[in-house]
Amino acid sequence: MNIAILVLASLLIIYLAFKPLKLGKLTINMASGSFLVLTLLLVFKIVNKDIIYSAIIGIPGFRPWQIIIIFFSVAYVSISTDITGIFDYLAYRIARMSNTSGVGLFISFYLFASLLTIFTSNDIVILTLTPIILYLAKHRNMAVLPLLFAQFFAANTTSMLLYIGNTTNIILASALKITFPEFTAVMWFPTLVAFVLNFVLLYLLFRKELSIKTELKQESHFEIRNKLNAGICSVLMLLMLITLLYSEKLGLPLWLITFSVAVLIFINNTIFGIYYLLKGKKLTRAQIEIGRIVYNLKTDKIQMWVGLRRIPWKILPFVLTFFVVVEALSRNGVIPTFAILISRIAITPLRAVLFTGSAGLLTANIINNQPMSILFAKTLLSQQMNLTPYLLKLATYSSIIVSNLGANLSLLGALAGIMWKKILQEKGLTVSYRGFLKIGLIITPVTTLFALLALLVFN
Repeated sequence: MNIAILVLASLLIIYLAFKPLKLGKLTINMASGSFLVLTLLLVFKIVNKDIIYSAIIGIPGFRPWQIIIIFFSVAYVSISTDITGIFDYLAYRIARMSNTSGVGLFISFYLFASLLTIFTSNDIVILTLTPIILYLAKHRNMAVLPLLFAQFFAANTTSMLLYIGNTTNIILASALKITFPEFTAVMWFPTLVAFVLNFVLLYLLFRKELSIKTELKQESHFEIRNKLNAGICSVLMLLMLITLLYSEKLGLPLWLITFSVAVLIFINNTIFGIYYLLKGKKLTRAQIEIGRIVYNLKTDKIQMWVGLRRIPWKILPFVLTFFVVVEALSRNGVIPTFAILISRIAITPLRAVLFTGSAGLLTANIINNQPMSILFAKTLLSQQMNLTPYLLKLATYSSIIVSNLGANLSLLGALAGIMWKKILQEKGLTVSYRGFLKIGLIITPVTTLFALLALLVFN
């Protein structure tokens, strides 16, 4: 009975994340719905304080609270750099280099989204570049869908390269005690294979639309608010990445590095926020538009406040509740049973890669990639998991690959997909769940298969 209730609770949380329920003036969404479900589970004694404590504090080597700090501090650093206008400006300048070529624009945004994801994260890139592409396409004869799919697929592909590229990476890598350098050393080749295949398949799919010529006019919307501010934020972001790379040699935990840089960015934002307030200098017009469309925020003069408000806080109760639900499922025998199943099937390297990858891809597109990652992390850590270290490594990295690429199969694969769809709707462009799935089914299974095989060949 408890297992059935926990499964239903999980499905309810996911449903509310994708389709908030309105009861009069009250809206039950991803955040409030998660709190409500957790409260009900407590009231009916499906979970207790001990389960909640264990789910958040974790065990040595897998500390969910550290994962949360890493995610939100990295998000704050990326968002703070973004609101200086530097990403908007670079995207526009790169687009102008391609000017009349549809193929050139497609290549430009695919490469820029990939590069930007390496330095930030897939969610930040999707939320930043989507409004820019829509703005550039406004009132112009421009093939917008190929560019939107290019940046979306690119962001969810190169997010596999670095430990901090996706929340799911952090969850799975921290669970299996994978270091920052080790992660990239293993993931660079599967990422490269998926990167190339996604590009080729997307191009073949959209090649007719990309033959259309277009003209980009000079716009003043895309500018850097303050070069010194943008420079400081960019340097601090690069410093964070370099320090993370050498974290093991320095003996510093990842959460402490990201949190420390976030504090420095906060101080920087406060100083420049006061400066902007005294000068009466607002955000750039492009950033005001992004804030309105993506974050539903009015103009804020204080940069510190803008950065804090744009952090996706709704994800916090969502992720915390799933940590609790998975811990409860573990205590009710579901996780050990799943671990035994994997142990019996994944008895060879090929089976370990294909079974874990297939199961992960399917699960991510049923319950979303973040809950999927939590579920798989706990399973791989289970005492009932009876795999050799090598097979366990392959199973772990296979899970990481599909937690990223799974977002390219359907809009249900990741929360970023829902935000992406919402931004498009705000601008009068509709991409249906079915329409996205048609494209995802053509590309993602092929890309995922070759990425998994690339993992197997080079490991």
